[in-house]
Formats: sequence, C-alpha cells, structure tokens
Amino acid sequence: MNSLVFSTNYEAYNVEKVVYVGPILEIPEDRRKNGYTHYFKIITSVGPEYCQYDSQENARKARGALAMKIDQCKKTLFKHGLEVIDPKKVVAFSSVFALKTPQGEKTHAFTVIVETSDDKSAKVWLTYKSQDFAEKGRKALYAVVHAAYDSVRPNSEKSPQEQPVAVAAETATLPF
Repeated sequence: MNSLVFSTNYEAYNVEKVVYVGPILEIPEDRRKNGYTHYFKIITSVGPEYCQYDSQENARKARGALAMKIDQCKKTLFKHGLEVIDPKKVVAFSSVFALKTPQGEKTHAFTVIVETSDDKSAKVWLTYKSQDFAEKGRKALYAVVHAAYDSVRPNSEKSPQEQPVAVAAETATLPF
C-alpha cells in the first residue's frame, strides 16, 4: 500500500494538502548550505516549503515520487511543464501579459492565486514562450478548474430547493 505522505530528510507532508509543486532549480553557490545544490518549491495549504537536495538527481527522484503520489490522490491536476497546480485550490488567475524582462525564451505569463494561509506565497507565475501559448495555457487552466468543480456537482440543473429561493430574491422589494 502506497502512503500518501511525502517525506524529505527533515519534513513529511500530507500529499492531499499540497497545492503547488514547482520545477527543480539550482541553488546559487553563494546561498548553499549543508551541501545542498538543488531544490524545488511546494506550496501547501499553510504556506511554502523548499525541499533541498545534495544533487540534481536526488531532487529529480524526490520530485518524481511526489508527482506520482499526487497523481494517486488527486483526480484533476493542471500541469505546466514541471509545475503542478491543484485546480480545486485555484482562487483566481490573471489575464496574459508580456514580461518586462523575458526569462530566457519565456516572454509572456499569467499569475495564478492559490488558496493558502500565507498570502505572500499565494501567487504563482506561469511563464510561456509566446502570447499564443500563454493564452492556450490560460484556457487550459480554466477548463481544468471548471472540470474539477463539475466533478463535485455533476448535475448542472438546479435542485428544487434552489428554485424558490431564486424566485423569492427576484420578486423581493428593496427597502431603499
């Protein structure tokens, strides 16, 4: 039986509480501590965490294990390159915009606000090679978020209890 807990050297995380998983990045040499050379960021429901490793290979193996566990416990996910976002935790996302300073070949982006108790880590930037790719990515995110909530409410018809409330609200007079 596979555990839905992701463990690093020092921490263990409930995979169901993971909202975002970022790509593997190299730690700049002047900021390295304890022999760690690579990391990836995860955002949980309570805030960000940085999983650090002593090699790119170890970081890749750990991130792969985390991705496999997330796939096991969550039915719908939005994947952008090596980034993974839980669509049920998406609060809002912006329109596409051109980056002031392109990041390599990435020239356009949009931001995604995810549900977490730490406001500073709630914004995730998704970058793309062109405006066209960014707009397609935004449409794909919209579709995945919509599908995630459609699975919760399979019938789009209103229940009988919702209809009288809607009618009462339409016919009510306002006191001012």
